[in-house]
Amino acid sequence: MVKSKMSHAKNIVISFQFKGDFCQTDLLDHLLKVFAPWKFTKTEIHYTIHESSSKSLKFKSRGGVVNAKTLNNFRNNVKQCDRKLFKIDGFWLVSNTPDWKYRSIDTEFETDYTIDDGYNNGINRLNFSFDVEKNKDFNPKLFIANDILPFLLSKNCELLYGFVFACEKRKMPLVNLVGIQTEFLDKYEDNKVQIWSDNLQNCGTKIWDVFWGNIISKGHLEKVETNYIERKCGKENVKMLAPDLLWFNLPEDLTNFQFSKFSWKRHMLYQYFKKLGMVMAS
Repeated sequence: MVKSKMSHAKNIVISFQFKGDFCQTDLLDHLLKVFAPWKFTKTEIHYTIHESSSKSLKFKSRGGVVNAKTLNNFRNNVKQCDRKLFKIDGFWLVSNTPDWKYRSIDTEFETDYTIDDGYNNGINRLNFSFDVEKNKDFNPKLFIANDILPFLLSKNCELLYGFVFACEKRKMPLVNLVGIQTEFLDKYEDNKVQIWSDNLQNCGTKIWDVFWGNIISKGHLEKVETNYIERKCGKENVKMLAPDLLWFNLPEDLTNFQFSKFSWKRHMLYQYFKKLGMVMAS
């Protein structure tokens, strides 16, 4: 259980679940290029090296401020990965606010890339969190369409599921997305985190919840009627991102989104997916 005291400032959270293998340094280089114009205070990279032998299993934390030395060390370590005796299961890219007090909470942005370790049917995760105040002009739809989706598709990745929502920083949303509950979650949110942790492997056919923004794929679209979603969200808020990839968002202000509070349109959509047997449950 993580404890802390802080304001109710919010982050915009974006999450992707996909299948596909590519070099981690390709993703890192792409993200550093995307974020270069954003003028973050101080970007850091952190990762864990897993070394195993017949006698022991060692974990070494590595990283630091992003510079030529740190990046070269990461690249060299990735080259040694054989996925058996030596592996790196992703990385964490982050920039803390200038006046940060809690390193894992007071962030301008975070990126968490996690490679499946065999428990989720080969489903990898790429999560982002952006401070609302620091990134007032941030447009998640454009970020997805222009910066992230083209990269994943260029690597022949199969995007299974994705979503966008706003959440209070103190609830540590990126920690929640790896199945860890934190102190400031209410009972509904606490249960939802557990459901996500238990059902991630089903995200290609079931949704976790209806969020402000949602990406569903072929396994969902086999049952869903796009016309119904358009009637509830408005045609302007529904779009095919690629063949078998549908985006839809709620017709409301993202920054006012509350994880455990349902607007009537969100409720109607949730009940629709639930009736189809497409909502993850405990």
